Amino acid sequence: MGDSIDIREASDRLLDFAEFFLRLGELQGQQVLTAIADRDPEFTYYVETVTAHPETLLELFRLHGQWVLERLKSDCGAGWDEAADACVRSERYRILRMQWEKTTLLWEEWERLVGRGSGK
Repeated sequence: MGDSIDIREASDRLLDFAEFFLRLGELQGQQVLTAIADRDPEFTYYVETVTAHPETLLELFRLHGQWVLERLKSDCGAGWDEAADACVRSERYRILRMQWEKTTLLWEEWERLVGRGSGK
């Protein structure tokens, strides 16, 4: 596909989002909304169109994660699985796992979103 992003770029974008997503758990209330709106202003318009509005922060995190990953999957085209696999095999991902796996519920949610659980 000529319009697809390359695997390395996709993996880097996925890792960048993982770091952002996991740090959302350190924020509260309006800080979360502000951080998401600053990073992805288009999401604020999207969230207005969904029929089941998020009622909890976890639901908002999940909805935002799904939205970002769907856009990245679309950008990757057929290379999505390879990009996601490259992401979880990277040293940067290993460090993220060490930092977040045992300290936040968002790690479990992250692995569910990306579809690459640790299997532990």
